[in-house]
Amino acid sequence: VVEQHEHAWLVLFAVSLSSMSVLSNSIGMISLLLPRMMAEFAIDVQSVQWVLTAFMLTMVVIMPTIGWLGDVFGQRRLFLASLTIFTICTFACTLAWNFPSLIFIRIIQGMAAGCFFPLTTPFIFDVFPQGRRGFVLGVSNLTLITGSTMGSLIASTLSDQFGWRWGFYYTIVLCLTSLILGFIVLRDPPRVRAGKFDFAGALTLGTAVVSAVLLVTERDSFLALTTRTFTLVVICVGSAIAFVAIELNTQKPIVDLGIYKHAAFAAGNTLGFIVPASTTAVTLLLPIFLQRLLGYSILQSALLRIPSGLTTAMIGPLTGWLSDRMDPRILIGSGVIGFASVLYAISHLTVQSSATTIASLLVAMGIVSMCIWAPLA
Repeated sequence: VVEQHEHAWLVLFAVSLSSMSVLSNSIGMISLLLPRMMAEFAIDVQSVQWVLTAFMLTMVVIMPTIGWLGDVFGQRRLFLASLTIFTICTFACTLAWNFPSLIFIRIIQGMAAGCFFPLTTPFIFDVFPQGRRGFVLGVSNLTLITGSTMGSLIASTLSDQFGWRWGFYYTIVLCLTSLILGFIVLRDPPRVRAGKFDFAGALTLGTAVVSAVLLVTERDSFLALTTRTFTLVVICVGSAIAFVAIELNTQKPIVDLGIYKHAAFAAGNTLGFIVPASTTAVTLLLPIFLQRLLGYSILQSALLRIPSGLTTAMIGPLTGWLSDRMDPRILIGSGVIGFASVLYAISHLTVQSSATTIASLLVAMGIVSMCIWAPLA
């Protein structure tokens, strides 16, 4: 039985700040800056989406290696080293001289984020007893959402006055605070001797994911049969088949496919893909819609998120508490139905839609998302 660590709440605060910095650079603050980047670099939506895609793609590709990397270097050392690199890259984003340089920095930044972001929950579980974890994760979500909401206001104000590059300075403050606290309070769990790394599995998985993303983000429709799309399909399918074959025949696979035989785990992972993917789509397009079509400033776009942020922050601990005391399928089921309904309503927004309508839909999305995430965590 895990006993609560004397610095448990400081550990929670430290790792929550690091998570906040990742969220700000993936689906939070950074999305508010995209319209300004489009104007400065003279690029379209299909190009600017790579600011998000490059970051999240490399983050996802690196994540399956974290178990092995943690065994080799230690979770504390891996967390602090990768967070340091992430902080440096965040500052480097403010110095980007053209769009390709920004994307290159975002790729490295995403790799660093992929190394420390998955470790935040294990660090929390290591210092809190099992019976309190649902509530604690709810408090963590409260910290994340409140901090992200207030941070977006600060970053938006700076960006409106001095340019989009100033939006990154807020994240640097988060990272430095998390680093200082991490050095002081984080402890390394008992390390397991690292086994042989599944390089073949990692390579085929990364190839499959990257080729799939390149296929979906084709400037021409990915349904059009061109030499490029055909090549990407062959690479994607071939890599995916090779990955499955390798993982089923490897003693220590990078991804244990056997766990997907459990229906609950498979369903949870499916939701863990669909919900963030849908949320990211809204996060990418809504600021562009608000700023380019409705004439909103960056700050006005951020203010529209405030009701959602505050409501979600308040509902977070409640859904965490409920997930400890009721059948999680009830929460998840109601959340999924609500999430689908909200997405349908958002898809019908027009230039005549009022700020109240848009803000209300964002509030609803935040509430139903928490109904899904609290039990899944």
